[in-house]
Amino acid sequence: MKILSKFKDVFQISTKQFIIACSVVLLFIITNYAFNYSLLNQNLKAYEQGIFSRVQTKIQDWTASNFLNVDNMANLLEHSEINSKAELDNALYKIQKNSNFPYLILGLEDGTFYISDRDFITPHHYTPVTRDWFIDTMRAQKTIATKPYFSMRLGLRSVSICTPITVLGEKGVFCGGQPFLFIRSYFSEYKVLYDKNLFLVDGGGEILGKVGNLSTDKLNIKDPNYVSFAIKNTNWHIVFEKNREIYSSILDKFFITNLAFYLAFILIFFLTNIFWYHQNKKRSKEIATQSSLIKDILIKRKDSVLITTDASFNIINSDMENFFDISKSGNFIENVKNSKFLDDETKQEIELKLDKIVLLEMSDYLNARIETINFLITFGVLKAESERTITILFQDISYLSQSISPNNNTSMDKILIFIRQNLDDEDLCIDKLSKISGYSKFHFQRMFKNYVGKNLVSYLRELRLERAAFLLKFSQKRVQDIAINCGFKHTETFNRAFFKHYNLTPSKYKEQILENNINLVYDEIVLEDTNIQITFSEPTSDDRVYYLNDNIFGKIYYATKTDEETSNKFSKGRYIRVNFKLTNAELSKIIEKIYLVFYDENIFTDEIPTIFYTKNNLQNIDYIYMRIS
Repeated sequence: MKILSKFKDVFQISTKQFIIACSVVLLFIITNYAFNYSLLNQNLKAYEQGIFSRVQTKIQDWTASNFLNVDNMANLLEHSEINSKAELDNALYKIQKNSNFPYLILGLEDGTFYISDRDFITPHHYTPVTRDWFIDTMRAQKTIATKPYFSMRLGLRSVSICTPITVLGEKGVFCGGQPFLFIRSYFSEYKVLYDKNLFLVDGGGEILGKVGNLSTDKLNIKDPNYVSFAIKNTNWHIVFEKNREIYSSILDKFFITNLAFYLAFILIFFLTNIFWYHQNKKRSKEIATQSSLIKDILIKRKDSVLITTDASFNIINSDMENFFDISKSGNFIENVKNSKFLDDETKQEIELKLDKIVLLEMSDYLNARIETINFLITFGVLKAESERTITILFQDISYLSQSISPNNNTSMDKILIFIRQNLDDEDLCIDKLSKISGYSKFHFQRMFKNYVGKNLVSYLRELRLERAAFLLKFSQKRVQDIAINCGFKHTETFNRAFFKHYNLTPSKYKEQILENNINLVYDEIVLEDTNIQITFSEPTSDDRVYYLNDNIFGKIYYATKTDEETSNKFSKGRYIRVNFKLTNAELSKIIEKIYLVFYDENIFTDEIPTIFYTKNNLQNIDYIYMRIS
């Protein structure tokens, strides 16, 4: 029952469907085997019948040739000018020398007997007219094959081909003698064609010639173990022993071979399906986990609202009770159509984007203004097993609303900040960022490279790998979770990229032990909410500058206090303040020690806490800060 249940799980079908499927497969195997077995049996019979026909034809040709030779020799004697017994005896001798018969004989009604062998002495009491070969031929009055007889000349059992003849004014019988030994010698050449017993038998069952090991000289041609064929113009039969062994051995071999083949096929089929079942199950689990993590990442993104729907766009959940007048329940498209905050053009574009991503199963983007806020809407499709979920992410990009121009460093800085804040977004790409900027992909890529010094793909990969290295070093997260948190869709892709960059696998990198013996000199302080303006180029104003470092790799960007409300701020909370001068160590080592001591992944779930520092009037670092709660 466990095996049945396992197979049902593999093929994801009901018991009834499984039984029907198994029955169909079994019926196919039986039918296929029966058909092939029948076909092989027919082929064996056809092969055997072919051999029978070939041997029979050969024997018949041999017999017909002998009959014709005897007729021709008799005709020659009849038309030769023979006037005496001596001339007849001499003619018989000459004819035999040019024939394939070992001897020739001639018997006349007057009792005279002639033989081609001059060394043979005919017994004085020998009378041909009393012999079967003479009587049977005269009675038949045609060329016949005689019954077997004992040849006095050779001392062997023989048969003769005899025909009626008239010579010297007397009627008689002319014969070509064929001893059994000669017939058997001729017959044995067919051994190569058939490896079972093969016989030439006369009407009385006496064996005239054979190939095989049967010891008797008699054979019952009606025996069911034999197949017999009559030879024309004779009372002879060619008899074949049925090859039961070839049927049993070959058919048994066929059965065993086919059974082994079908069992191997079924075993490979099921093992392959079980393997892919486990692979798909594992992959489905990974996809489900990945989808869950992606959803968590999206939900935790700053200044954003995530709405998820099923394939029919029925809302499953939403971050907020209501997003403007879009309800957290019901059908998303209907809610959009009924919204008072969206203009008709935006409504139509949202519907078109949704239709497009469902059809192509790829992300797409839309810039939309709702009241006074500029939003980037990201449309995506998440798949886990057979379930498909639509995601609609609204991100507030009002702080990026200022047009980008090649000479506007502040605007490009904002784009870079957006990239850092959304680094875990696997769909963060040139399409999305150019959509935010309002420029074509080509134009935005050119401006980006001019400002940053590298193309977007390289920049994103470097930032993602640096964040991954931080999480591997300072958190207890699994490699696959870190890969997703850093914007990699597949763990395999992350592993290859990480190894290429650091010449270590993520697992080996994580196993490295950090040795840092620095003693931090610090105190804890409370800071209030402070709005800041971030830039990637150092400000030239006299305002106090904060030097931000978001990881241990020395990537610096800058911030100044501002009275305007921004999406970037030093949030109110407890901070540690490290005295740089008294700690007396390199900045990078101090930052590494701060993370080792104070980084808590339960507090900073999916982000690296920002470390910043300030400088005194002499432009020397005085304090280093990191929020701890």
